[in-house]
Amino acid sequence: MVEIISKSNGPRREEAAAKHFIRENAGTINKIAQQLSGGRMRPLSHAEAIPGPLPLKRGPTAPSRDAEKKPYVKVSLNGRVIAVDFNNGRQLHHFGEVRGQGATRRFLLATRENRFFTPLDDDLLALLRDLDGAATPDDAAEERLVQEIGARLGYSA
Repeated sequence: MVEIISKSNGPRREEAAAKHFIRENAGTINKIAQQLSGGRMRPLSHAEAIPGPLPLKRGPTAPSRDAEKKPYVKVSLNGRVIAVDFNNGRQLHHFGEVRGQGATRRFLLATRENRFFTPLDDDLLALLRDLDGAATPDDAAEERLVQEIGARLGYSA
């Protein structure tokens, strides 16, 4: 016996229920969308309208973009040793990683030999080459490594 299954005319029951739910809760959905997008989301009722020209003024910029950078060195939670701008929290350099566990933890400099995709530039590499493979078995050793890198690069503490 062969059964022929064909799509019925009209929307499926699930589609109709979803559309009904969205229509009834459109105000709440728009309110949440406005909050998440910072006011840049258009309401659902106006979503089909053709967007007008973009305003010429630029959005708010972080004041630190024009200000002087204040870099500092830190070890992130996943072991990456990086330089970060204190003003805006953006990463400036990636020096390498702390890998291993316990007494075998070591700092690996970001080089091709250590299998890093983007190695350090030659200037930074010359300053930090002797730190490659430095033991960092505990938090105190990790902090000394961070201070040493910061001192070599002239970052004020």
